[in-house]
Amino acid sequence: MAASSTTLSTLNSDIIQTHILTRLDGPSLAAMSCTSTQFLALSADGKLWQEICSTLWSSTNDSRVRQVISTFPGGHRSFFSDSFPLLHHKNHNQDLSSEPSDLISAVDLCYKNKLLFSKVRETNTTTTKFLCSRFKIELLGQKETVSTPIQQFGEIDALLQDLKENLSLSWIVIDPAAKRAANLSSGRPVLVEWPCTGGEVQLYYSTVMKTGGRPGSVESEFAECRVVVTCSGIDGGEVHVDDITMEIKDIDGRSFDGRESLVILQDSLVNGKRERGKRGENEDKYKKLEKRKREGKVKKLSSNGVIYMICLPVVGLVTFWFTLFLFAMLLMRSKTRSKLRKH
Repeated sequence: MAASSTTLSTLNSDIIQTHILTRLDGPSLAAMSCTSTQFLALSADGKLWQEICSTLWSSTNDSRVRQVISTFPGGHRSFFSDSFPLLHHKNHNQDLSSEPSDLISAVDLCYKNKLLFSKVRETNTTTTKFLCSRFKIELLGQKETVSTPIQQFGEIDALLQDLKENLSLSWIVIDPAAKRAANLSSGRPVLVEWPCTGGEVQLYYSTVMKTGGRPGSVESEFAECRVVVTCSGIDGGEVHVDDITMEIKDIDGRSFDGRESLVILQDSLVNGKRERGKRGENEDKYKKLEKRKREGKVKKLSSNGVIYMICLPVVGLVTFWFTLFLFAMLLMRSKTRSKLRKH
């Protein structure tokens, strides 16, 4: 008598959905949905993806964020597909017909995978102030701070390394009009800068994006989305988060205004390539970006030096002939006066 074999596909659908799929993370659930039409149908359950998003990003529990996600073609599954992988720059391949009237930032800051801070910030993109001023989103008020369980009692270098390895950040920008989202954070810091003004430490979370360019920029086709987390208490005691800001800068370090930033963000959300990057990949990209910046500055200084070397002889020659001309005019004037006196 042949022994009966039981495979996963022969199990009751309720058992699979209740006891198996609920234990999977997002990438595993997405991979399983590709194995058969049965699993594809079961994994399409919106509640599964909503729970996954809620577990990963506490900010998605916000009522406004949930309402916007519900308008996405695939709901929370589409949102996860947009937001979970790292964003990579890609060449422009789609025209953007309209600009969003607002952007939503869903931000989560964690230490050793435990939530420290979660906030949703909605930005009106239609005002003159937004369009013409420097683009900058600040999450904390002037006197607002975030407490952390991080204590500083030992070597500062050890604390800085701990922050670099364990203070993770997610900054998801959502375009309600386009029904797209993207995570613009590098996940972990690409740079830890200390000491800063006042003795704080600043952690940089950076993503490089494609842009249409800015006239006069050394490498105008790239832009950097930079999130800076500023912490105090590094010199002893409890570490606090004092500031969390996001800006978009060109490769020369100049900030874009709201109108320019809106175009870059919208293009990245719609056309940006999503990939699960390797640990440290964004740090390598940031180092390459910084190297390109230095090379651009050297090139600019060299170019200015060449211009100076060309202009210097020209200026000297013009000065010589102008001086000679003035001397001749004065000499002629002197002779004319002498003749008039004789007469």
